[in-house]
Amino acid sequence: MNKQVFEDFHSKLTSENLYDNNVFEKEIIIHYFEILEILSTDFETYRKFSPLILSTLEDNDRKSISYSLFIFFDLFEKLTSQNNVYKLDQSVAKAEITDESNSKFLKLLEKSLKINNQLRISDFEFPPNDLTELEIKEIISLQISLIQESAKEIDWKEEQSDNIMLQLPILRHLLVRLNNPELFYFIIGIFIDRLNSSEFYQAARDVSEEIIISSFNDDYPQFGFFNAFRCYSAQGSAQAALLYANISMHLALKNKQGISDKYLQELIWQSIKYFRNTGLYPYAVKMYKSIPKTLEFSGYHRRSIDHSYFTSLIPLEKEKLPDLLLDYLNKERENIFSGGVYESLPWLITLYNVKRIFPNANFSLTGLGYYVNIFEQIVPKESISSYKNIIDGNSSSLKEQLKKSLIKLNETRNKSDIVYDNDMSLKIANRIIEDGFAKKDSEAILLAMMIKSDFSLIFKSKESFEFAPFKVPTTELEKFNKIYSERDKIESEISKNKFQSTIWLAITEGKVFQLAFRNKTFQYFELTEWDWSKFKSLTNREYFSSFSFDDTLKDKGGVRNVYEEEHFAEARKINNEISFSKLNVDYDTDSIYLIKDMQLTDFPHNLFLNQNGDFLHLSKPITNILSTEWYLSVDKSTPINKNYSKSIWIPKEEGDFTLNQLYAKIEDTLMENSFDINTKLEKDSSITSDINIICSHGAKDIAEKQIIYPSERPLVNLNKVIGKGEVLIFLICHSGSYKSELFKNNITSLVKTYIEKGYKAIIAPFWGLHINVPEIWLPEFLSSFNNGDSIDIALFKANKKVYEKYPTPAAWCAMHLYGNPNLKVEQ
Repeated sequence: MNKQVFEDFHSKLTSENLYDNNVFEKEIIIHYFEILEILSTDFETYRKFSPLILSTLEDNDRKSISYSLFIFFDLFEKLTSQNNVYKLDQSVAKAEITDESNSKFLKLLEKSLKINNQLRISDFEFPPNDLTELEIKEIISLQISLIQESAKEIDWKEEQSDNIMLQLPILRHLLVRLNNPELFYFIIGIFIDRLNSSEFYQAARDVSEEIIISSFNDDYPQFGFFNAFRCYSAQGSAQAALLYANISMHLALKNKQGISDKYLQELIWQSIKYFRNTGLYPYAVKMYKSIPKTLEFSGYHRRSIDHSYFTSLIPLEKEKLPDLLLDYLNKERENIFSGGVYESLPWLITLYNVKRIFPNANFSLTGLGYYVNIFEQIVPKESISSYKNIIDGNSSSLKEQLKKSLIKLNETRNKSDIVYDNDMSLKIANRIIEDGFAKKDSEAILLAMMIKSDFSLIFKSKESFEFAPFKVPTTELEKFNKIYSERDKIESEISKNKFQSTIWLAITEGKVFQLAFRNKTFQYFELTEWDWSKFKSLTNREYFSSFSFDDTLKDKGGVRNVYEEEHFAEARKINNEISFSKLNVDYDTDSIYLIKDMQLTDFPHNLFLNQNGDFLHLSKPITNILSTEWYLSVDKSTPINKNYSKSIWIPKEEGDFTLNQLYAKIEDTLMENSFDINTKLEKDSSITSDINIICSHGAKDIAEKQIIYPSERPLVNLNKVIGKGEVLIFLICHSGSYKSELFKNNITSLVKTYIEKGYKAIIAPFWGLHINVPEIWLPEFLSSFNNGDSIDIALFKANKKVYEKYPTPAAWCAMHLYGNPNLKVEQ
């Protein structure tokens, strides 16, 4: 029964996402509430089914987020309209601490370590003791104060994390003895926050899972799921966080004891931060303005919520924001100052950011500058140094910081999490670029490009644990060299000869930079002609994906052939639109290996221009080698066997007119080159050859949905057709295009999917592929490749062959090469 609900939810949501409609809206909402109830049953049921729902939500993110948000606001409205709100007793945190209580606590901690082999919050054996209720309160107060004091630092080291973790099982046990377990679940949130701010993301998720177990054991599961919401929200994991928030609110509404004021206060604060962290800024503003007036907050809590609101306005670049901040700080300054480091630190970070983003803001000593000076006196330099380095953008200090960040990132176990855990590394990398180019620091730039060219491509998932032990990494820099040892080979392996150029294109705040490596020398350029706003305008109106051409057109006298001059005129028109896209490439460069910033993935690499404004690809091969680390890891020396196998899937037997036309045009080439030809739609097994060609129809959203349409019918599971191989060629419209994924620091495409599955090189059209192109392109490509040319040369010659007949980029530039450009057939 339970499994059927998840399957129905999956099929209906997937169908709506596929066809972009809302035909199952009512059923999906009903299923969503049913799933919340199922996941609320017990921990084993939650653990069994949560991967299914999370996978469905992530796979259909553009559609699922609207449903999750609908459920969220429905539950939130019900919660805030409840009358049975009680005040949580937090008085124990104010109990006076004595030396005797402190001594007893240390002895208890020592005994706990002896009798618990693996210290777990949910499964903890407390040593026998004779503690009085007063002593218990004093110890709890001591522990809470220690956690709050440690939280004044936002970047914890291994020892700090371990020390706090040792105390948490005791804190939970003692609060349960006082019949106040709810308080524990709000204190643990501070610990989770600091694990996340210290980039110990995997440890934070492991602790959150442990807390869910504990909350079921304590019969307070709503608080366990709330902490999971808090954790995943801080990590920007939009779908998971929202699901956990919805489970928590669903359980809170069912709780017969009512809802505590503390729960509502924390829920509002964390929700505002969630919408800020995931880029849903208008919802953060909406949440802030809808806070129930009847709900009372402590001064600190209210100011924390105010701070989250103001930081939600920064990305919206509200012109009045600096003035609003100044008015607020003038009003609240005494309260903030008296709050010490705990309150001053987040405001100081915010003001640093405001000063950089709003250069004309009033930062005089009578304006916001006054508050910067005061906060800097309150907050120790070491507490703010890592954030200030990022804001200042000093590449020299940020190199070490990025290496430590990448060491921490290596602790992530699942590939599905790396696209969120890389956020801080990306922020550091973005701030390195401009200063790195100014200083001509190739190490800094290459380090930044390691994360900016899509780190997920080289990330390998690690072993998962049912109950993972608590572990945070040490960050000694020697560890970086062990983990990322491939980087030592960059200069020796990235260039095949003195005429080949490797180019890295990096973006930071709308500025485009080019690092080039040729003949053992690095060159540094800021591409000042790049018009970032023009580029974004082109991508927003789907300019590149709309490329098309015809060889005939209707005229007054009927249908005629398109003249060569008309193709040239179209080329000039395209050239004029992208005239900003010039790269610095020496005239005698014979080939280009390109590594693009994720922010540039929407730009087709065959369309780059030289400094004279001509298409670079007219004179030299261009290959997107994806990332430095991927290229270094791939085998570039072993050629393909001279008797290599070839297969094609072209499902024409269903009567697809276009595929039948295509087959007729390339049949002779396929026969001459001994292809294994598969023409049936339904196959018993996937095609598996050294070179595999896939023919079908594709839509503009193919990069995101990864669906093709043979005979106008969607094929979702491409693995039914595409097996293993060395080279994969897509004769499918738009199959070479890339898109940024919603809510994730990641790019997606068919190309990336099959590079990750082991293909060394992939060729695909970035936009629509005209049926006349393959009959010219394919025989030339195979002839060149068979005669010993490397695959980048073979593709270049084939594209030039198309140019001879159709000199519009929409035709000859369509087929793009990704992966290893050195691949060739043994001779």
